[in-house]
Amino acid sequence: MKNTLLLLVSIISIMHCQDLQWSQTYHNDHFPIGWDIGWQVFETNDSGFLVIGSTHDTMMIDSMTIEPRYHLLIIKTDEFGSTITKQMYCDTTFGVVGMLKLADDTLIALGLGLRRHGDYYTHTIRLLGLNQEGDSLFCEVIDTIELNGCSSALTNDGYIVSASYSITEDSLHEVDSLILFKHTIAGEIIWYRRYGLALGPDVVLQTRDGGFIVGGGTEHFQGWVMKCDSIGETLWTAYPPCQIISSIMETAPNEFLCVGGSMGIFVGKVIDGGYMPWFHYFQFDEAETSYTYTHSLIPTFDGNFVFCGSTGGYLITGGTFTYDTSDAFIMKIDSLGNSLWKRRIDIAGRWDYFYSVIQTQDSGYVCTGYASVCTDTEGTMCESLEVCLVKFSKDGDIIWENSMKIPERLSISASPNPFNTTTAISFSLPSAGDVSLEIYNILGNKLRTLVQKPFDAGAHRIVWNGADDMNVAVPSGVYFYRLQANGMTMTRKMALVK
Repeated sequence: MKNTLLLLVSIISIMHCQDLQWSQTYHNDHFPIGWDIGWQVFETNDSGFLVIGSTHDTMMIDSMTIEPRYHLLIIKTDEFGSTITKQMYCDTTFGVVGMLKLADDTLIALGLGLRRHGDYYTHTIRLLGLNQEGDSLFCEVIDTIELNGCSSALTNDGYIVSASYSITEDSLHEVDSLILFKHTIAGEIIWYRRYGLALGPDVVLQTRDGGFIVGGGTEHFQGWVMKCDSIGETLWTAYPPCQIISSIMETAPNEFLCVGGSMGIFVGKVIDGGYMPWFHYFQFDEAETSYTYTHSLIPTFDGNFVFCGSTGGYLITGGTFTYDTSDAFIMKIDSLGNSLWKRRIDIAGRWDYFYSVIQTQDSGYVCTGYASVCTDTEGTMCESLEVCLVKFSKDGDIIWENSMKIPERLSISASPNPFNTTTAISFSLPSAGDVSLEIYNILGNKLRTLVQKPFDAGAHRIVWNGADDMNVAVPSGVYFYRLQANGMTMTRKMALVK
């Protein structure tokens, strides 16, 4: 079934110039205007996706105080990015610092949170166990050590290693010391090491020799990479010529591919001892781009690498320095750091960001992050962030993306499904416009055009009798109905069982 779905997507994409898109938005249903961010994405065994994100609502502390509350937001979608479930877990949690997959397919989402102590807060780590449906299995808390930001990775022996940092007593922003600790899934500390170096970590992973590699940036905008042994003893530290190291991949024993930024994309190789045999810099627009943030470096099936992030620029008008809007991006490089392709994606016309990329079973890619959304009808306020999910082909072409238009919604469904003789396809239009409703078989061949005319805004219902354009009955099987309206496209599947 999966292969036929992928074949259909590929064929229709070619037929319609990569215009196959689905229009969904992802946000929590309790507080729809706020900051909802997709931090990690995972492809499930049923070809759908599980997005691990964060969201917030508010609570009244007293008659004069409103306090935000942060949660983990878990979104389960089908293979087309359509929402199946949305669930919130673990109060006072913001930011997802890692998503780890255990041998039994259990997922561990690690979120950085706050715990209130009278008039002040301390940081915690929430460890949320999930199945592939997004259901919570357990939620544990680590709050026994200093935590200010965190990155985590699964170790070979089933534990978790986390990198964090402490802050100076007289400042809420100055980094005091890098911290590395190993702990169980239940939050029990195995060992803990404080380095006394003002280094802020962004990535940590276990190396093939059983040690650890950690990377990040200093307060003075200097990237760094540190290699440790299996109990956290420092072996060497390197300072690549960039402002931050955000992702690392071990490509051979004691050889590490590193990416970072932020005044452009940095790609470099660090080998044992901290030496750098080569590095590269990239920008999207030489005249305009001035900052780039990179995330989620992963190997690809063909022996290359892909990572994602955000890129943008700044404007100087009348001596005033202001940031321009940023765009999300995805980039592919070879093993020597040479650019194979890079794509800059404007999702919602304003601030867009990718935090996570995975390669899917069809050799394409899926990215998640956020898109800034206007919260008024004039389009002047953009205080809301919504989770974005974008599917790319293996060559970096967009196959589908979710639309970030609020409050417009385009919806479509078929009932009954499966059906025996006829099914009613219902769709709702947010505004009047031209509508095309077509039926395809699993080979991507168009069987019938049910509708091709203007429709008013509102709900509509079209009945399909299971026949093609020549009114010849089609056999039992899986079919697809495709709606185009208001510049958006949605495709869904249905089953005919005779």
